[in-house]
Amino acid sequence: MTLIDPPHYSLEFTEGRPWTATQEKAIAADFPFDLQQETADQFITRTYLQFLWFPEVMNQASSIDSLS
Repeated sequence: MTLIDPPHYSLEFTEGRPWTATQEKAIAADFPFDLQQETADQFITRTYLQFLWFPEVMNQASSIDSLS
């Protein structure tokens, strides 16, 4: 039987600074997806854009920037 030691480090979850009403409105306006009424096709599209397409675009942009 194997025993697992407890982790050496722990994360403390503390309440951060609250968002202002203006910041909340800006965040909500920037996110273009409606998660409440999302269909399966929209979920697939959103997941692709968030985790595959956008990081790839940012990676290409950073490599172009390093050529300068």
